[in-house]
Amino acid sequence: MAMKCIGILATVMLGLALTVDGLGRDLSGLFEEVKGQVVTIYTNKSNADSLGSEGEQGTGVIISAEGKVITAAHVVHSADVVIVEYVDGRRVRAEVLTTAPWADVAALQLTERPPPEYVATLGVSQEMKIGEELFVVGTPLGLGHSLSFGHLSGRRKNSEDFMVKAELLQTDASINPGNSGGPMYNMEGEVVGVVSHILSNSGGFEGVGFAVSIDVAKELLLERSAFWSGMEYKVLYGEAPKVLNIDRDFAFIVESVARGSFGERLGLKGGRIPVSINGTEFMGGGDVLLSVQGVPIDSVEQALKLRGIVRDVNPDEVLKVVVMRKGKLIELEAPRSLK
Repeated sequence: MAMKCIGILATVMLGLALTVDGLGRDLSGLFEEVKGQVVTIYTNKSNADSLGSEGEQGTGVIISAEGKVITAAHVVHSADVVIVEYVDGRRVRAEVLTTAPWADVAALQLTERPPPEYVATLGVSQEMKIGEELFVVGTPLGLGHSLSFGHLSGRRKNSEDFMVKAELLQTDASINPGNSGGPMYNMEGEVVGVVSHILSNSGGFEGVGFAVSIDVAKELLLERSAFWSGMEYKVLYGEAPKVLNIDRDFAFIVESVARGSFGERLGLKGGRIPVSINGTEFMGGGDVLLSVQGVPIDSVEQALKLRGIVRDVNPDEVLKVVVMRKGKLIELEAPRSLK
């Protein structure tokens, strides 16, 4: 009887070993296939010479032969300079095409065509089932082209935006700072998500990470007309605006404007004075946005309409805004698109 049990145990252990070994070989092969698709992204608000040292860092994935890259919006939305580094260490400049900050996805355009073998295949995230295996490749804590393995743990909806509920894929695959914008792959080597953020009490990974589904990313970045405001802002409520001599209960304050963005073409001015009001910190002294296309921006409800207002302006039409700058009302306008 004891010999029979030992035999059964040995068979089970051998089966487990073969499963783990098979999984290792599968992952190794998949990693070799996809590693060239994954790029490290360096951003800066000043000079490209400092990129890679003082610049911010994230991850992206190449999705077209023409050099389009998908990443997280929070990595590039306010960047003046974007540099992309291939797996072989070569660096090229990139331009921001469009960002969807509410869904945390963005698209870049490389200034040169990537090697054809570096172009990823996009999957269908809706086909993924809870419990399915997946893996993430990125630059966690600056460690380029690191792989982590896990499962699809759940599906969540980000209902913050009134136009689209961004679907988030929850995973237990390890995600850390630097992974943002990197691809989440299914076990076929297809991109099914764009890494966004983690939930953590410690600041480090605790087993709950999220990626924006590739279905949502494709809709926002590839199927709609490109738009990049390049504007960071702060919203003040109640009595706070009056501290800045703004006679309203709601203030939409421009903090910074990225070079080359629509906000810069429009002529928006960001802040330069660090301000703290009731624990809210921001850069003061910039424009206060009062209206867009004649629609007043004087409440949270009106501010939420901004994305819809901009979306409804045709690319060849002029977008008009009114701002308060140094106590004066100023009208600004610019074509929504460069084309």
